[in-house]
Amino acid sequence: MIEAYYGASGMTVKLLMDQLGTNLVLSTLGIAIAALYSTGKPSAREVFIRICTFPPFIALLVELVLSPIEVPAWLTEVLHRLRDTLAPLALV
Repeated sequence: MIEAYYGASGMTVKLLMDQLGTNLVLSTLGIAIAALYSTGKPSAREVFIRICTFPPFIALLVELVLSPIEVPAWLTEVLHRLRDTLAPLALV
């Protein structure tokens, strides 16, 4: 929807807000708060391990590390085709 309203340039802002805003908060504070109010009382080390092994948090770190690397055109095309299947699969 962001791309439909703001065009391709709006996607850059959306990705920045989503990955560094929402995703980072949910990956860190969300896990810490869930652990705090869960039935068991995990230690700070266990909470830290849960945060570090949370797949979206790992993906964010990989994204930040790989962002300066130029991606080949063929890989970009493959990833775009996979991306285009996301919305239809989410509806199933």
